[in-house]
Amino acid sequence: MLRGKWLETDERPRQQRHRCSRLSIAPLRPKVAVRAEAPCPDGWSAIGGRLWASLASVPWLPLATALIAAHIVANLVWIGAILSVALLVANAPFMADPADPGTLARRVYVRLALPAFFVSFATGAARIALFPMAYAHMPWMHVKLTFALVVIALHHIIGARAKRLRGGQIAAARGVGLLGFLLFAFAACAAVLGVAKSLP
Repeated sequence: MLRGKWLETDERPRQQRHRCSRLSIAPLRPKVAVRAEAPCPDGWSAIGGRLWASLASVPWLPLATALIAAHIVANLVWIGAILSVALLVANAPFMADPADPGTLARRVYVRLALPAFFVSFATGAARIALFPMAYAHMPWMHVKLTFALVVIALHHIIGARAKRLRGGQIAAARGVGLLGFLLFAFAACAAVLGVAKSLP
């Protein structure tokens, strides 16, 4: 409405009228809080500078929370990968060439299951190392660690079976399906116990 009023009553040149009309409606625009940008290293482009400012304004997680998040993600990858290895090994005798699924299973074990296991173990140990005395007086943590030790043992057994199957030993696939089921059961118990005790 204000802009129309300026255009009807003002007889000045078009460029000046347009400038005035924009000034007249400027107060109607919502106020936006301007956040000061963090300094960025020299030589960065405009996009890099905005990214640097965004990263500088992020409230980063505390170390303990970040370790728990990394531990959970690593567990998801680890358990999923080792169960895939167990499934490949268990079904190898039904394939035309059992060594082929053995080779694939060993590759998944080495490239996915093992790295995820190391990350899970490292982050879990670091989390406990932050508050060793507190965790020492938590009986449920002792039970969870027992479940975790069983999962780790089954993890290595399944990996060894995959290595033997890749070498042509078809008998190595015997019973791996049961081992995979037990691994899943103990991992689920550890996860449920951890989540149940972490809730208020």
